[in-house]
Amino acid sequence: MKLAKDFDPQCLRQLIGAPKIDKDDNIAEKLLDRGPGAMELKLYCIAVVNRNQDEINENITLKEMKKCETDFFLKHPEAFQYLPDEFKGIDQLVKKLAII
Repeated sequence: MKLAKDFDPQCLRQLIGAPKIDKDDNIAEKLLDRGPGAMELKLYCIAVVNRNQDEINENITLKEMKKCETDFFLKHPEAFQYLPDEFKGIDQLVKKLAII
């Protein structure tokens, strides 16, 4: 983040993939630039669920991980109710990366 602030102090070119959203109770508020720890970005901050070490060791595929990620968002609607769908998931992160 320090390098990003040095090279892009207005945050015009910063895109963040927020991993491990399943470990943070207030991540949706932070992604929407609300509350402590929030970040104001001109581009995007996309919430993604990463594989944990056990899932990596078990060779969980990207397809299986995407299914787990989708299930996570469905099981936690209250935490992400105000976060638009275009800010959720690895597919959205890929789309945003492709357009910048």
